[in-house]
Amino acid sequence: MYLARRIVFCLMLFVLFAFLICRLFSPAHPTSFPFRIFGENKLIFFKQNEIQISENLSRCKWDPTLFIEKDGFVQYNDHSVETATGIDVSSYQKTIDWNTVKASGIEFAIIRLGYRGTTEGGLFEDPYFEENYRGASGSGLPVGVYFFSQALTPEEAIEEAEYLLRILDGRELQLPVVFDWEYVSDNARTANIDSETLSSCAEAFCKTVENVGYSSMVYFNLYTSYLIYDMDSFGEESIWLAQFSDQPSYYYHYEMWQYSCTGTVPGIETEVDLNIALDDELVGIIRQFRS
Repeated sequence: MYLARRIVFCLMLFVLFAFLICRLFSPAHPTSFPFRIFGENKLIFFKQNEIQISENLSRCKWDPTLFIEKDGFVQYNDHSVETATGIDVSSYQKTIDWNTVKASGIEFAIIRLGYRGTTEGGLFEDPYFEENYRGASGSGLPVGVYFFSQALTPEEAIEEAEYLLRILDGRELQLPVVFDWEYVSDNARTANIDSETLSSCAEAFCKTVENVGYSSMVYFNLYTSYLIYDMDSFGEESIWLAQFSDQPSYYYHYEMWQYSCTGTVPGIETEVDLNIALDDELVGIIRQFRS
């Protein structure tokens, strides 16, 4: 009986010690960055998964508690950080009054140029791309484009990039060309893609557009980043984070945050995705277009 009490007592001490260590090494914003450090093991905890933190990527420098909403848009409440408010659009928004959009305070636009089908894998131009490109550019907004990828191999990713480049045909873009690969469903052609292959697809796409002079960016949400991509292979690729919440909780650094898919903007009849650009270079480009 005495030995049993000693064992229980030791177990309780161990649990208490582990809890104190956990609290000691938690980040400044424990609810926003769900990770713990045990000795040399740096882990992110996401959806009951323990994910090794990559040493190749910079930790996020944005304080999530400083993101505030004002007049329907998110701002960063630090006067030393300049930001810009933007939207991303596709055929879902149909015809857009771009002059009204710009007058409402929107400062940039990322336009879907095309996509790959999720079952048979065909390549398609967004039916509203030309209209949106002309409208946004004509209103004086800086523009970037994205391609919705369902690439299975780096070769298919290059095919997507080359398809995009043919449609652009050398047109000027002020903002990046974005690789937007998303998990669709268990029935999609990409349902069983592995981390190494997907990361190679992103790299191949980005290098292809960079080789002809465009800047690149990769779009993903927390699930895709933590559980599908191999983040060790990313290096310092520009990141566009999708997380629909009041405050972001992504561990790594990102240049742009898509915080809502239900935004309302004058000049657009449907709901629209809202974004905040935080990167100095991106915001510097956008600043040149402010009237």
